[in-house]
Amino acid sequence: MKDWAAGSESRNYGIRNGSNPGLSDMLRTIILFLPIAGVLLFHAWVKAQITTTGTKNQEFRIKEETLLREQRYLTAKENMLRRPDVIATRAGKEFNMALLRPNQILPAPNMAQPDNSVLAMTNSKASGLKRD
Repeated sequence: MKDWAAGSESRNYGIRNGSNPGLSDMLRTIILFLPIAGVLLFHAWVKAQITTTGTKNQEFRIKEETLLREQRYLTAKENMLRRPDVIATRAGKEFNMALLRPNQILPAPNMAQPDNSVLAMTNSKASGLKRD
């Protein structure tokens, strides 16, 4: 067999004969790769946060649209139920109520003069009651 290297092992400075990597070489390699691993983990965390925030944002937009649609529906229903003709129709159907006839209208009580009987009941001396 022919030796093709022809003594080049003396000039090959990168290869050591039978040397095992020491603890310092291993620590140096680990220290070099730790920042790279940290940056990659931070990047993955940021991407996960962006995805989570986007999902929540989309859910809130859907909920907002649903609530706005319900608000428009309830506003329209409220406006419809405030109309006098709808009130009269529903009162007649659901509660068997009818419009008042002219002879059923009662005059309002006269509020110009206070009713003394009510005032006498609240006055403890006038009613004869003793307070404890």
